[in-house]
Amino acid sequence: MMKLLDSKEALFTFSLIYASHEDLEYSETERSFIKDRFGEDLLREQEALYFSMSNFAALTLIQKSKENLLITPDEKLKFTTLLKTLFSEDGRFSKLEKTLLTFLSRY
Repeated sequence: MMKLLDSKEALFTFSLIYASHEDLEYSETERSFIKDRFGEDLLREQEALYFSMSNFAALTLIQKSKENLLITPDEKLKFTTLLKTLFSEDGRFSKLEKTLLTFLSRY
C-alpha cells in the first residue's frame, strides 16, 4: 500500500513539482517559486519522493492524498491559483499547462 502525503503543504509541494515536470521542463524559476512558498527542506523531501516513482505512481499519490486530506474549497482555490502562477512563471501558459491545470484542479 502506498504511503500518502501527510500534510497539505507536502501535497501542494509535491503537486507543483509534478506539474512542473509535466510541462516538459522543470526550470530553476519553477523550483524557486515552489521553494519560496514551501521552503527548501520540504521541496527537497518532495523532490526526492517524486524522483523515486513513476509518473503514474506520482499522479496516484496526488489523487489519494487529496482525498485523504479533505481539501476545502478555499484550499482548492489556493492550489489552483498556485498552479496558474507557476505556469505563468516562464512567460507562457501552454495548451498542455491549461489541460494539466484543469485536470489537477478537478478533484
